[in-house]
Amino acid sequence: MASIRILGQDMAKICNPDTLAEIKTILRLETSESSEFHLITHMMNRTYGFDPVLALLLKLTQGFLEIE
Repeated sequence: MASIRILGQDMAKICNPDTLAEIKTILRLETSESSEFHLITHMMNRTYGFDPVLALLLKLTQGFLEIE
């Protein structure tokens, strides 16, 4: 799971400010408790169900939001 967080940090580092802001908004919306989880639904497959995908996306989001 640490590698997913680091990936989020690396993604944030290479984004320009506009892209960074847009992705932060998307990640916050898609991982909030009030979300309809459209992104997670699209990421799911036969191997990975809702909970594992949510856990990975939360770690990616954590890393992404750590970079200002």
